[in-house]
Amino acid sequence: MCALKVSLTFLEGPVDSIISQGTRIAVSMNENKNFPIPPISPAGLQSVIDELKSMEKKSKTQKARQISDRDIALADVRDFIEQNASYVETASKNDVAILLSSGFEVQ
Repeated sequence: MCALKVSLTFLEGPVDSIISQGTRIAVSMNENKNFPIPPISPAGLQSVIDELKSMEKKSKTQKARQISDRDIALADVRDFIEQNASYVETASKNDVAILLSSGFEVQ
């Protein structure tokens, strides 16, 4: 039997979708007994998502500095989500229901 994998395809989509999915993951993992010690806490993940949301709004001005700041915040969100994805794959012990309770989708 193959080990379950989380889907990270949303990380290649629009920033608004990454914010939405990332928020769902942070909320779903908060106080989730299936995932007691994620590498990035739900609060830590939500913090970088909130920063990305702020930077995304500022980047609408099309100024190079603000776009650069948004891209840095986006890289942080992707990194944090990827770290938690690896943890969820292991901690879910190949149980689809447990994996889905994290807010991630199955690949």
